[in-house]
Amino acid sequence: MLRRSEPVPTRGPSPVRGRAGFTLIELLVVIAIIAVLAGLTIAGVMRVIGVGPRAQTSSTLAALSNAINTFGSETQTRYIPAGSYDLANNRWAGPFRLRNSYTSATNPSDQSFEAQYIQRVFSQQRVNLADLGGGANFGGDLDANQTLLFFLNGIQDTDGQGNVAFRGFQKGQRPFAPIATGENRLGPYFGEITRRQYSANGREFARIIDGWNTPIAYFAVYNAKQTTVGSGAYGGFHAFPTPPGQPAGPYFSGSGYVSPAGFQLISAGENRRFGVGGTWATVTGDGADDRANFSPLNLGAGPQ
Repeated sequence: MLRRSEPVPTRGPSPVRGRAGFTLIELLVVIAIIAVLAGLTIAGVMRVIGVGPRAQTSSTLAALSNAINTFGSETQTRYIPAGSYDLANNRWAGPFRLRNSYTSATNPSDQSFEAQYIQRVFSQQRVNLADLGGGANFGGDLDANQTLLFFLNGIQDTDGQGNVAFRGFQKGQRPFAPIATGENRLGPYFGEITRRQYSANGREFARIIDGWNTPIAYFAVYNAKQTTVGSGAYGGFHAFPTPPGQPAGPYFSGSGYVSPAGFQLISAGENRRFGVGGTWATVTGDGADDRANFSPLNLGAGPQ
């Protein structure tokens, strides 16, 4: 009878047992890789987040520039005020005083700067200002930003849902009258921008804001003539009450105003702090990330 032979054991390496876990070095390597990937992801997200406000700000500045030019062309005016102008001292001397009536609102020789400008804009010697109404949203002392928005978009109103809306100006003797069916109106010139661009509450006229929710600074030359930089809340061309120690001023190149259009629109940038203005060369500090209608890059990059 044949016997089944037993298998002859072979020599070789012992079978490998399953590993209990990572070594300390391997664990540290994995942690380092995760940290690097997380850092790259966060940096990428932050860049994307930053692009949104910058793109929105650039779009707002471009749309505002176009709106100002369109307003000037249709009304045959050379500038939109940045406040009330002091002819004696050649400077913007305070807020634009929007009133239901002035010293003599129907008199073309009225010496009020506001009355004269309103009469000029609407090509009327006698302008009925009573339609401005007595509500807080329709009158008051407007800073430069608010004055710009008022003349671009007209009377501030609401859309019935609590949002800020504007109704432009009526052509004729009553530019501030309510909208009538089938009438032809001037403006709003800045209407294509979403309501996110407006910042207002129930007690004051709206302001135009940039992508970082900061009101945009507006500066203008008077009658297309060079104006001097004074001091104080409005004499220094301040567009609106800025935080203490953060005055906003226009930019000059040599003895000229930087902007052939005669106006400057400046965003405080991501840090929401304006530069002081002055000679535009190399801007450092708070104003380095400011953006403006006269530069494709941040003002810290200098003239292009």
